[in-house]
Amino acid sequence: AAVSLSVVNKNDETCNGGKNGSVALNVSGGISPFTFQWSNGGNTAMLTALIAGNYSVSVTDSAGCSSTLNTTITQPAALSVSVTNQTNATCGNNDGSVSIAATGGVTTYSYLWSNGSQTQNLTSVPAGNYSVTVTDNNSCKANTAATVTQPGSLTANISSVNVSCNGSANGSVDLTSSGGTTPYSFKWSTSATTEDLNGLPAGNYSV
Repeated sequence: AAVSLSVVNKNDETCNGGKNGSVALNVSGGISPFTFQWSNGGNTAMLTALIAGNYSVSVTDSAGCSSTLNTTITQPAALSVSVTNQTNATCGNNDGSVSIAATGGVTTYSYLWSNGSQTQNLTSVPAGNYSVTVTDNNSCKANTAATVTQPGSLTANISSVNVSCNGSANGSVDLTSSGGTTPYSFKWSTSATTEDLNGLPAGNYSV
């Protein structure tokens, strides 16, 4: 009988570039023993550690009769993860957030953040460095990281000029602010809302 070939088992790559594909042949008909000549140089009925691609095999029996077969090993798209949105924390509060998106691989995805969170996105976190590992349904992994920042400490320094004569109103206060997040707003004990005060009588002032 003529040599007949069929694929009895084929495994595609589980991860992009994983080199773990395999294919096994069944040979019927012909007269054993058989010789195998694969396009990648293999010479057995089963190939392992295959990358994605097209493979052909020629099988010849002891009588010189031969048959050929073509098969394809596939792979999933590369798994990747990226930060899609990030909100920094405010004034030392735990209100930062990081949003990510994963693509490729084989769904569904699972997530593990460096702070132990297993949700896709981080919310209500303080300033700090965060990394995440995304694992797909085939246990393929991808990583990314983000840094949540916070404003520097808000400070205010005052330089004042005293009243020159008793009863006069020519004192002034020069306020210098830094840190935090601009723009600044001001509220003085006099109800003034400007950064600096001028034309002041002697007295105590707070802002």
